[in-house]
Amino acid sequence: MVRNSLWSLAFHRLNIPERRGGRLENQPLPRKTRRLYGVLQEPHSIFYSAIGTEMRNRICIVGMPKTGTTAIYQSIRNAMPSNTSAIFEPKSADELKFLSSKECSLTKIMMGKLTASEYAPSLFDKNIVVLRDPRDTLVSRVLYKFNGTKILDDEVRKANVLSVFRQKEADPDSVSLVDIFSLFGKGEPYRFYKAFCDLLLKTITTCETHSRSIHAVRYEDFVDGNLSGLNAYLGFPIDKNINLPSWTKKIRRKGTYGDWVNWFTASDIPFFYGSMALYMKTFGYDDWSSQTVHKTISAEHASEYIERLHTAMRHDPISSLEGLDTKSPVYLANLISAAHDGKLVAIMRLARAYELGEGVERNVEEARQLRSRASEMRNATRLVPFSEESDDNYSPTGLDQAFPGDGGLDGLKG
Repeated sequence: MVRNSLWSLAFHRLNIPERRGGRLENQPLPRKTRRLYGVLQEPHSIFYSAIGTEMRNRICIVGMPKTGTTAIYQSIRNAMPSNTSAIFEPKSADELKFLSSKECSLTKIMMGKLTASEYAPSLFDKNIVVLRDPRDTLVSRVLYKFNGTKILDDEVRKANVLSVFRQKEADPDSVSLVDIFSLFGKGEPYRFYKAFCDLLLKTITTCETHSRSIHAVRYEDFVDGNLSGLNAYLGFPIDKNINLPSWTKKIRRKGTYGDWVNWFTASDIPFFYGSMALYMKTFGYDDWSSQTVHKTISAEHASEYIERLHTAMRHDPISSLEGLDTKSPVYLANLISAAHDGKLVAIMRLARAYELGEGVERNVEEARQLRSRASEMRNATRLVPFSEESDDNYSPTGLDQAFPGDGGLDGLKG
């Protein structure tokens, strides 16, 4: 059991130790980590259990938002049979029960949704936890924070946001990540970073609690193509070179790692060090010494990425219908893609489109089959009517949670 609280550490500025840790691939993991995640360095660990000869293959991927779970999910899905039942980020226990009842299924669950969905490794034949350098994760989450928010709907606020990011692009050291947090609005920096720290701790406790039932995968190994361990665990090879489906294509930003050195300023390092220390020590990300001589941040992966996210919201198949361009071919393609990924909202909207002939040729039978599928996923005894479209959890997990008080960013500094 992990006794340290990452969140308590976030309220203390710790000095960076003089002895720097080595790069991830050059240093052995701590003994406890090797015991829990032997698959990372020991090819004959418990995670390399016999695959078996049965055809049943139910796979679950778990991870924090922006840790590469989508890319790994898609790579595995591309290698699985066409009749695989898949649900991208389920939010209910009924959906997990649906998946566990199938002979061949695939899902990915956000770390913050494990309790609500009543996740248990026993529901699946293979369980994969995705790990990533928390500094890179934080950078990606800061940028993705502007997905689906109302901030960019206000032209004045949008201009301010883009101006700050363009200044960061021109001179990376002139704007800190802490400065960027202030763009989120009153109280949001506190909520955002608290949720992030909570999920770091949740990842540690999940891995420790289910150490004999999971296979840990580093996103960095996936990017480098070091897939032998994952392939052996799955029982079949996967290809990291994939194209994301239309509706998740916007998620991808760079598909690399180590970019944090371009974003963290000298003031950011002591600020974030303490809150990330336990996660980094547990999983071997303990090198703070790598600093680029010349920092580079491209507009494509910063301000332009934010603008693309905002534009893509008009065609998001699982967002609120208000403001969506539902007549667009792009929206329809995204809707079909999301329904294929088991998103209940998209399934119901696509059923309605077939029922009414909106954007597609009218097909009552196809509509009935889609509603029947939605009913089965919800463990329902009747067909789900159109009026029961529900909210979804596609936005980054935890960022919409309500926390007591309004400490703002100052609350993080102690």
